[in-house]
Amino acid sequence: MSLDKFQILITESLENQSFQKLVYSKPVVGNEFLRSEIIPFNDKSGMAFKLSQKTKTQDFTKVIHQKDISARSTELNTQYLAVNLFTSSQQATLLCSKKGVYNLITKNTSPPNGPINPPNNETLEHNRQKVYEVPGNAPYLHPLGITSSNGQVVAAMQKKYRQINRFIELISHNIGEDKVQSVADMGCGKGYLTFALYDFLQKRNPEVKVKGYEIRPDLVNQCNNLADRFNYSGLSFEQSDISEANTGNLDVLIALHACDIATDMAIKKGLDAQAAFIILSPCCHKQIRKAMTVKDIFTENGIYEERLAEMITDLIRSRILQHFGYKTSIIEFISPEHTGKNTMIIAKKTGQINASALSEIAELKDKYGIGMHYLEKLCGLY
Repeated sequence: MSLDKFQILITESLENQSFQKLVYSKPVVGNEFLRSEIIPFNDKSGMAFKLSQKTKTQDFTKVIHQKDISARSTELNTQYLAVNLFTSSQQATLLCSKKGVYNLITKNTSPPNGPINPPNNETLEHNRQKVYEVPGNAPYLHPLGITSSNGQVVAAMQKKYRQINRFIELISHNIGEDKVQSVADMGCGKGYLTFALYDFLQKRNPEVKVKGYEIRPDLVNQCNNLADRFNYSGLSFEQSDISEANTGNLDVLIALHACDIATDMAIKKGLDAQAAFIILSPCCHKQIRKAMTVKDIFTENGIYEERLAEMITDLIRSRILQHFGYKTSIIEFISPEHTGKNTMIIAKKTGQINASALSEIAELKDKYGIGMHYLEKLCGLY
């Protein structure tokens, strides 16, 4: 009965628009997701919902629609021993004992006789700021074109805003409590992520230095002027090609959507700088796709050949990083609904070398007739 009542509460909160979030914790044995959350947000089609799930090493996010929440919550209820439903007037907690007995606890969070008003845009914005790492009133967002003068996210920049927040979430999750002193952002473009990263890290360490490298002088000037405007003394931008950037030693190197072999150049810079973290979101994989000379059932279709080239490229990059003493993971950066460039490679320097990395690369190249991966050449491995 308690489980049924809890599902009714979820349905009612969605219907009367009082729903705020669902939080699942205490996973059952065998559930790799330590925590799951369902949270509303505004997208260009109106109200949508985000399902966020965390394992020990990775974060996953997908967009779900209101009509699917009931079925998804029913499924998740069986995977956790505790779940909390937050609405504008109530918190409901569903607990499951080891014997499978459910207990429902509810408490009012507003006067019981008070009206339940559907959330307006201001309420949604307030809730979103609680969820997102980068609040809508961050001062640099307006001059960068992300928000309007009153702090509202511009409709056309919703995807970029979510991408920025996802990036900071991943940085926070992977760097943990490590103190970061120096960061390089390779191919930083307009500096959306660079400003957000500096703002995030500077709150942890006021002495942090973040430098963005960009080849287009107009963007470099704009970003430097904006950093000066907000007295971001530790943030600067330099006009430089990735291959020519002189970074010195680094704690973190990032390269997001550097096209094709530019990602490999960034990796080499991170290795040369002995960076503790190298964080990449690759873009384009032309070099390996052109180098694949052995055809099979995958490569006979263009779209599969492209995806295969992406996987081979990033797997080789990952193995080369492992050869140089990095622990790597390849995760989903942002939902593919927002961008096709949704893969992220996260490498943490541990000093532990994967002794079989190079032989695995050789086997993979042999399978598809690949002569050379560009990063091999840069690192003197070919």
